[in-house]
Amino acid sequence: MSINSILNRIRKIISPFLGIWLASKIIKGFKETLLTMAGYYIVLLLIIELIQLIRNSLKGPTAAQ
Repeated sequence: MSINSILNRIRKIISPFLGIWLASKIIKGFKETLLTMAGYYIVLLLIIELIQLIRNSLKGPTAAQ
């Protein structure tokens, strides 16, 4: 038996457990990431609204003249 075949057997045994562990990490992280992304999205929308308000307030007086 070569070292490669031994490593391949070990990899075949470990990979399902590694996949399950990784999936649980991803699911746990995904919940937090989803909340964070929602927070960023809300902040981004607020910033866009603020920029539009500033633009409109700057356009207002110049358009009246």
